[in-house]
Amino acid sequence: MMKFKILITLFLGSFVAIGQSTPETVSSVLEISGVDQPIKQIDAMVEAKINEKQGSFQDEADYNKFAKIMRSGFKAGVAMEYYKEYFVKNASEDSLKMVLKMYEDPLFAEMNALEMAAATSSDEQEMMTFFQGLQSDPPSPERIQDLMALNKEVCSSDMTVKIIRNTVISMAEGANKLMPEEEQLDQEELKQKMENAFSPAMVEQLNNQILALSLYTYKDVSGEKLKAYIDAWKTPVGRYFVGQYLKAMDYTFSRMGEDLGASLVKDLE
Repeated sequence: MMKFKILITLFLGSFVAIGQSTPETVSSVLEISGVDQPIKQIDAMVEAKINEKQGSFQDEADYNKFAKIMRSGFKAGVAMEYYKEYFVKNASEDSLKMVLKMYEDPLFAEMNALEMAAATSSDEQEMMTFFQGLQSDPPSPERIQDLMALNKEVCSSDMTVKIIRNTVISMAEGANKLMPEEEQLDQEELKQKMENAFSPAMVEQLNNQILALSLYTYKDVSGEKLKAYIDAWKTPVGRYFVGQYLKAMDYTFSRMGEDLGASLVKDLE
């Protein structure tokens, strides 16, 4: 009987461990991959959206209240904790260690360095010069096709839309609840307005912006090397990691949405 209990305990322990990872491994993966860069930029993005909304308020006190609530509900530091929390609770330790191995590959290391440099670059003049040069020397159709294939594999557009959509919708709902009651939109009207804001044309524009940034990021990468990089993302490890960081993003914004809702309820009481 005792042996049976020990076996059950070991089995349950092993089962729980399958879907968990250590904070240290998660931190290493995020640091080496840079997939947490969008999270780090949340404060700046939220601040820009708050400023955009200023003209929507007639009363400065209401605007200040709105800004305070949004800042309390959307904090990069808190978002990062939620983002890591998802990985710790749901990602496999062994799988994340395989992701680390993937990034140690010379090809991934090289590409990752280019991506991180482009994401944090402040040399706007260099980028503008590059884009102007495309008018006289446009990329080949094959190059465009490869970059679109890479975007599809790593879900750059999906992640960007998730971030913008969640932020904008939360901002709209927060601003709506703080408006005078007679000026508030009902939920159905507000939902329709948000759906119109994320039209196919808007998504296409976003895809074009990502494509343009990709042209700049990989401008010095050969076609052969770019194809090899795309193939690497198609591996089970690559696709596992993409799935995990997309789910982590959903989880993060869901938790922040709860925080925002709590802030609104508290302020409106």
